[in-house]
Amino acid sequence: QLTTWSNDPLLDPASEHFLLQDRASDDCFGLLPSRKRNGSAGYQIQHRPGSSLFTQDRPGLLVETLVMVHPQEAMKCLRVRLTCKPDGPARRLRLLGLAEWLLGAQRRERMTLQCEYAAESQAALAWQMEHSGGFGEGCAYLLLAGLPVEQWTCARGECFDTAGSVQMPQHLSGMAGFGLDPCAALLAELQLQTGQTLEFFWVLGYGADPQAARAQALRWQAPGALAGLEQAVDAH
Repeated sequence: QLTTWSNDPLLDPASEHFLLQDRASDDCFGLLPSRKRNGSAGYQIQHRPGSSLFTQDRPGLLVETLVMVHPQEAMKCLRVRLTCKPDGPARRLRLLGLAEWLLGAQRRERMTLQCEYAAESQAALAWQMEHSGGFGEGCAYLLLAGLPVEQWTCARGECFDTAGSVQMPQHLSGMAGFGLDPCAALLAELQLQTGQTLEFFWVLGYGADPQAARAQALRWQAPGALAGLEQAVDAH
């Protein structure tokens, strides 16, 4: 497992978090369903082979998140489309992508991960230094494509409050290395004008070793590399 298994957002909290925060109101919510619902509107969910679409119709903002699994590669992609509605004000938003790494079967195996950030691919990587569990040298990564990463960290505690709940951090330290409570956390900001639609991608992937993972991450950052993924998933 790259991250811990989650089947129920109440009894089995997720270890992959994708948050949006409105800078004007400080309202913070997830791209995917969780314990914090979208009021009475909730989420509209459409499933099809290889992908699921989660739509939130919020005051002044339409949020569409398409989750896709690549038919050949060890990769999952979230294509996010944000639309500032014509009857709403311009929006200033913050984004957080957070993966709590495991790379093993037990939580104790998290403590033997080496973490780094690759600026050229905007990817935070972690690879397993312990070989006995079968993940030795295997490398996971989280990247953001379509927007610049402003801040990052590989230290999980920076993204949680004192009660242990995930939160939108004010600042990320840029910490990496060995022996951390490991994660990949990427922070970005954007502005949406009235009537504007903006698209970007979160990619969670895996390579057999750090070199393979770095090469994959660079490939997904190439212009147009993710544009045809929906069609490839539908055709598979």
